[in-house]
Amino acid sequence: MSAQAPNASLLTLLRCLDREDISALELVSGELARAVRATGAVPLTKAPLTAAQIEALVQGTPLAAALAANSGTPQTLSVALSGRPLRVVVQRQGDRTRVAIGRPLEEPPGDGPQAAPPARPERAQSAPPPPGSIELKPAPAAAAAPAALAPPPQSADAIDLGLPGVLRASAPAPAVPATPAAPVVPAAPVAEAQPAMSAPPVAPAAAGPTPQGSGALAQLTAWVQQARAARASDVHLIPDQPWRSRVAGQLTPQGETVEAATLTALADALMDGSQRARLDSVGYLDLAAELPPAGRVRINISRHPRGLKMCLRLVPLEVPTLEALGLPEDLAAVCRYHQGLAIVSGPSGHGKTSTLAALINRINHHSAHHIILVEDPIEVVHPVARALISQRQVGRDTQSYARALKAALREDPDVIVVGELRDRETVEIALGAAETGHLVLATMNTRSAAKTIDRLIDLFPPEDQAQVRSTLAGSLKMVISQRLLPGVGGGQVPAVELLTGSVPLWALIRDNKLFQLPSLQQRGRSAGMIRLDTSLLALVQAGKVAPEVARGYAENVQEFDRLLAGAQAPATPASGRP
Repeated sequence: MSAQAPNASLLTLLRCLDREDISALELVSGELARAVRATGAVPLTKAPLTAAQIEALVQGTPLAAALAANSGTPQTLSVALSGRPLRVVVQRQGDRTRVAIGRPLEEPPGDGPQAAPPARPERAQSAPPPPGSIELKPAPAAAAAPAALAPPPQSADAIDLGLPGVLRASAPAPAVPATPAAPVVPAAPVAEAQPAMSAPPVAPAAAGPTPQGSGALAQLTAWVQQARAARASDVHLIPDQPWRSRVAGQLTPQGETVEAATLTALADALMDGSQRARLDSVGYLDLAAELPPAGRVRINISRHPRGLKMCLRLVPLEVPTLEALGLPEDLAAVCRYHQGLAIVSGPSGHGKTSTLAALINRINHHSAHHIILVEDPIEVVHPVARALISQRQVGRDTQSYARALKAALREDPDVIVVGELRDRETVEIALGAAETGHLVLATMNTRSAAKTIDRLIDLFPPEDQAQVRSTLAGSLKMVISQRLLPGVGGGQVPAVELLTGSVPLWALIRDNKLFQLPSLQQRGRSAGMIRLDTSLLALVQAGKVAPEVARGYAENVQEFDRLLAGAQAPATPASGRP
């Protein structure tokens, strides 16, 4: 086969073969990557490899095609990677993958004069190695095995595969005494009998966070506490970069650099087996965790070219209220409905979850209702008050929003809360629940009330949209669309657009005339409607938001300028007297 250039991670591992005492490199899913030498195997990673990580390592080389085509029988290949002749054994059976890379039995001489290779000791009489194994090349009898594994000139703490779930080797391998000048029987895991690999090894039961994981959790807790003290909303952790917090919408680098090993230890400490499998299969994961005394956080874990990255949303320490969030009391009207659909919308990161939690908190303390919440993941944990609250997490307690909603209809609910309306099936069930006598609260990632209604209808095929408009017109009670703006003096201030259910609104939805919605909002203040530009003007007049900031969020900039100019104009005296 022709020479191929391996990626940087595989090249880092292959450098171990430059050492005379290292005879092979073995990558087995579910086990640590290790270098094989006559005196035993030395681990290269602190976390077991997955099959996906091994496939990523060999991507772009002849080994990838051989591994993909392997049917379970060990296959031996002679390849050249980056000009280096190698003998490789690949085997994949079930969910277990093995790639063993070693030197060829007879290395071709290099260009130019070379010193004669050291004499190889006579092999003790033993049975030939099993099929698919790599013949190991023991170190010379008089040579002492080095104290550190990493190939010169790198040190052991420079080995970094840059793969999810693979930690940088942070400490050199323990010293190995000199090998006696006696016949050596190579002890290589590559050559040990695994002819069929019929069953993967059974993983030990989880015993809580490892010491590394506990230390990483303590560090994460300290970062979250620091972010809360700065009134941050999010924390970002990226390998080999300073951690960042988002304060008033702006990302600010902090002092400490996040190590890839720390992120991997964190992921191992936070995830269970099913969550780890999801991360390996789809490349990202959403979960929530308690970090006493820093409080609860929602965490997104995703793959990164150098390992894993994390984004943490800081959940309020106490269940929020409308007053604490600075939201108008008009929003509380939704809590008095006994049926219908109410939606909290807005761009991602603009406080929809907090507003929804405040509405649920109001119902919880004022009504003896049964409230079923379906979330992914559970963020705000609601305490017991007047209401009976059942919180279910997608992926842990139910397979999907749609399945949870179907089950909820048989659980005698008064209020059903959907973390997010994402797809047609979920919207269809939510509309059905609202139409059959339940109050349904949900969120959507849309930038305005009009866009929210459009999105709900556009999720359905054209032939069904007339029926959806009719159903929506009969059940829609309120759309709350909000933005978070940087406030004067720090922090963030909400601006709210409020669209309340009324006969004129339902007629516009039914007749597909949503382009007339702005004029309806202009004359609908008596019905409790609030335009976004009106909310922005009120914030400027109250001195909470700077005029230039509010102008950047206005729906109609020219009209907002006119409203602002009128509000700032001095009052005309009633008479000619001063």
